[in-house]
Amino acid sequence: PVREALQMLEQDGWLKMETYKGAVVREFDPHYMRNLSRIRTALEVCALEEAVSNITEKDLEELARIQDMQKKTLEKFDVKSFITWDQQFHSYLYDLSQNQELIHLLRNYYDIFRFLGTQAVLSTEERRHSTLAEHQRILDSLKEGNDTEAVQALKAHMQNTELNILRQFKTHEKE
Repeated sequence: PVREALQMLEQDGWLKMETYKGAVVREFDPHYMRNLSRIRTALEVCALEEAVSNITEKDLEELARIQDMQKKTLEKFDVKSFITWDQQFHSYLYDLSQNQELIHLLRNYYDIFRFLGTQAVLSTEERRHSTLAEHQRILDSLKEGNDTEAVQALKAHMQNTELNILRQFKTHEKE
């Protein structure tokens, strides 16, 4: 059971198996975080491109409800709730793609994406508000039927998240 647990942690990106050392906790250096962010961006863009043809009015209402719930977490900021609603927003878009292989890949990285997202919003209140604004831009573009703009908004959101994570990492590195 322990070997299988270590293999799962390695598969999820939390551990590395090194020769003569065994299981080693992965170091989250800027290069690794940048690579993960870019993988996430590619997968999420693909999911959104596939989702746009499946989105109904009911789906747009559900995304708006999720967005509203995430906004409410800012009143008494709770990072866990904020990230949970953030993940629900993104997961809902994944599910709309109806691409089970893509959804499986995104779910494999779920915990690491959650960790990275937490790092991104912990740093400043400004990032929390900009995250909501970026989600709103995606949602508004979808409501308008502007698929190209929705994809561009998602790409911008992912780029801003990556930059914020790397900025946060550099701040901690100096301490």
